[in-house]
Amino acid sequence: MLPSATRSTLAAGLLALLLALAVGGCGSSSPGPDPASVVPASTPLYLSAVLRPSGSLKSDTLADARKLTRLSEPFAGLTQVLQSPGGRKLNYATDVKPWLGSRAGAFVSSLDAAAAGSALMEALGKTLSEGLSGTGVVQLAERDLQTLLATKGVQGALVLGATDVTKARAFLAARARETGAHAAAYRGISYQVAADGTAAGIVGSFAVIGSEAALHEVIDTRQGGAAIAHAPGYLKLTATAEPGALANVYLNVGGLLGTAAGAAPSASRSTGAASLAPLVRGALAGTEQAYLSLLPAANSLALDIDTIPSPRSSAEGLLPGTGAAQAAAQLPGGSWLAAGIGDVGALGQGAQGLDALASLLGNVSIGSFNLQGLFVALHSRDIDVRRDLLSWIGSAGVFAAGASLVNLQAGIVFSAKEPALASAAVAKIARAYRDAGAQVTPTTIPGAETAITIKLPNFPVVIGVGYGQNKLALGLGPASVQEALSPASTLSSSAAYSAAAATLGHGIQPSVVVDFPTMLSLIEALGLTQAQGVSGIVPYLQSLTTLSAGGGQSLGGGVKRARVVLGLTQTG
Repeated sequence: MLPSATRSTLAAGLLALLLALAVGGCGSSSPGPDPASVVPASTPLYLSAVLRPSGSLKSDTLADARKLTRLSEPFAGLTQVLQSPGGRKLNYATDVKPWLGSRAGAFVSSLDAAAAGSALMEALGKTLSEGLSGTGVVQLAERDLQTLLATKGVQGALVLGATDVTKARAFLAARARETGAHAAAYRGISYQVAADGTAAGIVGSFAVIGSEAALHEVIDTRQGGAAIAHAPGYLKLTATAEPGALANVYLNVGGLLGTAAGAAPSASRSTGAASLAPLVRGALAGTEQAYLSLLPAANSLALDIDTIPSPRSSAEGLLPGTGAAQAAAQLPGGSWLAAGIGDVGALGQGAQGLDALASLLGNVSIGSFNLQGLFVALHSRDIDVRRDLLSWIGSAGVFAAGASLVNLQAGIVFSAKEPALASAAVAKIARAYRDAGAQVTPTTIPGAETAITIKLPNFPVVIGVGYGQNKLALGLGPASVQEALSPASTLSSSAAYSAAAATLGHGIQPSVVVDFPTMLSLIEALGLTQAQGVSGIVPYLQSLTTLSAGGGQSLGGGVKRARVVLGLTQTG
């Protein structure tokens, strides 16, 4: 019997190859058949990519990738992960290129959200704890992708356009022989099924590899079933999307979350187990359908997030709207990192989402210390997260300012919908950290009505907590809390904010602003360039200039847009 990883290895390798070709291949004069024409309309998650782009799309993509990786051939590693089920490395030039077309897609037809969320939580936690030190981005992405594809309850397939059906069929037949697959047929279409359940066959002009159920869905669609290419929401979103995208992702939120959207997590907080599901549900709240477009350009990489909001919800969902922008605008004016959140409670479906976020961030290691101790209060018996925190928290903002240890300021500030509860939360937080072994001391901070300092074991700086001005702030020391509560100037009046707004365009107000050169300068000043969890990301930071994000643009027809733009250095 073949190992259970067989399906995930082949599928992950082919999808990695899909991405590699989408950015590094030779130009193609014909777009070829659209995989969306055979993907079922009920599909909740669909990814499509242009293979072997030409013209400015190819040149911009290659230029951006070279800047990010600082490699002359940035996608060579992706093709190396393509592996046959028998363990033999495939040769793209002889095994794949002769038949592979210029368009490809991948879809998920059904998903156990809880199982997939838990699996990805574990994979992401491991990635955060390791950082990128000693491990390439390709290997990390491949590992996490294999984790998802191997998770029980995930059904889907890759749909690869074929320019030569005969050669594509021969390729699949060779892989079938390596796995000892048996022949099967459905509605007159023959295909192969491996011991691990992977099905592979030719459907029209496409090579399809995935679960047997998903292959059947492709056959049904090819033979007259409703295709996603003609679904009303998909048509509306693709019609308003910017042209020239390298890749797109379509989400039908109701279908993706299904009944799991309202289900309680199977693991209790006491076990320490967590899943990404609450965060995903919170991020998708208020969104009916979404369409993401990756748009390379000279010296920048943009991601458009176009959504059809749900008429039954007022939540912002994927779109950082006016609440997030207002929260960011009021952060300290000297911030080189600033991010606003419009509704903290909706972000991750309350306590479950905060627990998941804390579990993820708790895996982050910087040198000899990690961030786990910062979140002990969320698991304390002294605090009921829903009653003592979420009941009064409105919007939130995260900021960092200063480029050296002497003037470093950073923190998070929450607006208070219920001032009395927010003020009382300071004492509850104090008890929670004290019970966890921290040294907690009452203190005085200008602008705060009540304040404390917290010295955590094995954490290098004192944490300040203070309430005042109808806000509660936590920061690196009292100075950060003072600046969060009563900033000398606000981000909205800064040059960085104006530049971010100009970059986003279309009247979009920034909710996230990041200046990477200042971040890198701080890392260097603190001597962390070779530290665990940091050293691997330094080369990438050296290639970045800014990150700007915001949302709320109306495209007409009920479609709204959020945009994220990553600025890149002008020299590779």
